[in-house]
Amino acid sequence: MKVTRRLILGLPLAALLVLAAAVACDTGEDSDADELEALARLGQGIQVNADGKVAIEPDVAFLTLGVEAMAESVADARAEAAAAMTAIMEALRARGIEDRDIQTSRLNISPEYTYQESFSEGMRKDERVLVGYRVSNNAVVTVRDLDAVGEIVDEAAEAGGNATRIENVWFSAEDTTEAQREAREKAVMNAMDKADQLATHAGVTRGNLLSISESYGGIPMPRASYDSFAMMGESSTPVSPGQLEITVSVYATFAIED
Repeated sequence: MKVTRRLILGLPLAALLVLAAAVACDTGEDSDADELEALARLGQGIQVNADGKVAIEPDVAFLTLGVEAMAESVADARAEAAAAMTAIMEALRARGIEDRDIQTSRLNISPEYTYQESFSEGMRKDERVLVGYRVSNNAVVTVRDLDAVGEIVDEAAEAGGNATRIENVWFSAEDTTEAQREAREKAVMNAMDKADQLATHAGVTRGNLLSISESYGGIPMPRASYDSFAMMGESSTPVSPGQLEITVSVYATFAIED
């Protein structure tokens, strides 16, 4: 049976007593395995964090676009916004975008005020005055043809006119299973490499894996604001999807062996 050595500095007295009892009762393979498990729970050994990263090409884009209108009455503002949004929806459908890929994300109707100065009995007052109502209607649009994103932005802006608002665009991937698998493998290999380095510098040997856990950072979504879109004559708005980086992080604990 291998002799396993671990650092126990800093353990509370109760934990030391439990550990001593476990070692005293070590009479075979089962008790040694139990000891390893107990030490894993106590957090002893070589502990490392490691990441695995994989770059992939995005295959889907999301546009946040909508309309905004202001008028003296709610009815007029709503009608103007509704007409602009209907025109944008029709342009999207003409592009082959299905209704399931168009989701309303925000609808807001709110009064708009301004402040006017007034004087009464020699004292200045700021009086709030209602000037109209603002209506905004936003939707998130899923675009599966990345080559068409710039043209869709242009067509939506043309259809909605001056009421059009395009807040941002970001890219993602619908299936990251294989990329996560590859990133996970890299993370584990990096964790073992880190543990080997620490063991070598400390003059010990990396032992068996005691515990390991994973955290997945999700898919980063690079965004571009509407201000970054440059309308250049008859050319469509330039949009670059770039790459996505899939990251998996692991936290691992290894035993220290003689």
